Amino acid sequence: MATDKQKGFINKNILMALAGMVILLLALVVFWEKPKTDRPQSENQNKPDKIIKKDLAADEVPARFPAEVPIEQGAQITQNYEADTPDGTHQATRVFESAKTVAQNYKFYSDFLTKNEWEIQTTLEDSNFAGLSAAKNGTNLLVTISKNSITGAVSVDLTAVSR
Repeated sequence: MATDKQKGFINKNILMALAGMVILLLALVVFWEKPKTDRPQSENQNKPDKIIKKDLAADEVPARFPAEVPIEQGAQITQNYEADTPDGTHQATRVFESAKTVAQNYKFYSDFLTKNEWEIQTTLEDSNFAGLSAAKNGTNLLVTISKNSITGAVSVDLTAVSR
C-alpha cells in the first residue's frame, strides 16, 4: 500500500508528464494549424480533405526530415513515417528506443540544437519525461523523450513539421 508521501510523489510525476505532453501538443497545434483561406481558392479545391500518412521502413529517412538531426547509433527505430495535411503541412517523424537516460538525451538534443543554430522555443525536463521544441529555416522540430514506467525503456520521438 502506498504511503501518503509516495502517493504525492506519484501524482506529481504524473502531473508533470501530463503537463509536458500538453505543452508539446499545444506547440504542435500552433505549428500545424493555419487556415485554408490563406491559399488561393483553386488550390483548396485540388487538395485532399484528409491527412495522408505513409509508414516507412526503419532505414528510410522521411521526406523533409532535417538531415542534420542525429539519431543514436545502433538504436532501434520503432516508428518511422511522414504525413501530409490538406493545407500543405508536412510531418516527418522518427521514434527510437535509446540506451541513454532521459536526462542524457535531453542534454544531447539541447546541446545539439543550440550548437546548430536552432531557436529553442519550449523546454520541459523531468526525470521520466523531457521535451524541446525548436525552429530553423521554416521547420519546427519537436523532441519528446520519455521513460516507460513499467519496462524502463527510454523512447525518443523526433518530429519535424514544415510547409
